[in-house]
Amino acid sequence: MKEKLISLLKGFSNDSEFIRGIIDLLYNDKDKQTMIDFIEHGENPTRETIILFALDMANKRDENPKWDEPVSY
Repeated sequence: MKEKLISLLKGFSNDSEFIRGIIDLLYNDKDKQTMIDFIEHGENPTRETIILFALDMANKRDENPKWDEPVSY
């Protein structure tokens, strides 16, 4: 799953800091799948919207006291 996400992210930028930053913001495989779905099925995702979506997921995780549970969308 991580490899698929990296491949999709490279379609937006080969910048290793961008790719690593997105991966680091995603907590588990469910979060990675949510991002994959956003990229594949979102309305014209861009590098900027991907960053904002990852940050939003991370912020919601910070608000969730149960770190082992996936963030719901």
